[in-house]
Amino acid sequence: MGRSIEVIEINDQLLHVKGELLCHYNLLKKQGSAVVPTMIKNAYLGVHQEKQTLLQVVDFHNGKFKEKVDKGKRENSTYKKWLTTKDKITAFLSGVLKMKDIPLERIEFSFAEDFFDYLTLTEGIQDNTAMKYLKNTKQLLKLAVQRNGCSVIPCRIMYVPISTRSGIYSPWQNSAHCIIKNFPFPACRKQKTPTCL
Repeated sequence: MGRSIEVIEINDQLLHVKGELLCHYNLLKKQGSAVVPTMIKNAYLGVHQEKQTLLQVVDFHNGKFKEKVDKGKRENSTYKKWLTTKDKITAFLSGVLKMKDIPLERIEFSFAEDFFDYLTLTEGIQDNTAMKYLKNTKQLLKLAVQRNGCSVIPCRIMYVPISTRSGIYSPWQNSAHCIIKNFPFPACRKQKTPTCL
């Protein structure tokens, strides 16, 4: 408040900062990610945030799991299944997406369906086994959200498929065959059309 030169300069500077923050917000929004205050602050200050990738999350999880195996808190057979999950994800990324790795923010709804199709059609894996790999991948994505506050993963991939009456997983035929489990985003609970992974 006031009309002194100092007050006018401060207000001009505040308006300038407000304009820059709004500009950074709009740029981040155009990138398709959910914008949180920390992202705007880092963009304004010029702090470069390294984009986390899916295989980095897999390696982090498997490293922690291996430590638990070494301490006798988990079974080595389960650890081998997680290593197989990594192999399937890596093969899918290189074979279908033609990528060595994928940033978490680029994972979309189609990732689940494409991964399922790859496992069942290309690898020849049965539907129920393929769904276990999808469930493991969902668990890894949930880990990324919980540990790193990663908010760029589409919330719709946090749905978990349940089996139909016939005992075969059917994630793509009917949205009624999906349930919501442990959503970290309250806004996503309101979503009416569930999708799977």
